[in-house]
Amino acid sequence: MDHPKFYNNPLYIAGDSYSGIIVPIVVKEISDGNHNEHVPPMNLNVQLLPLHFECVLLCCS
Repeated sequence: MDHPKFYNNPLYIAGDSYSGIIVPIVVKEISDGNHNEHVPPMNLNVQLLPLHFECVLLCCS
């Protein structure tokens, strides 16, 4: 807990490609830690999993 001024900053977790498997696991662990009152709590705002443009084209064509 070296930098308490950053505790309230929003935490965004993002990834692409294979991280669609890993990002939800990381977000779940952080969320569970916040629920179980681990210190310091993380200000988790959103998880981002952008799609590849090619994938969108394949799915929509």
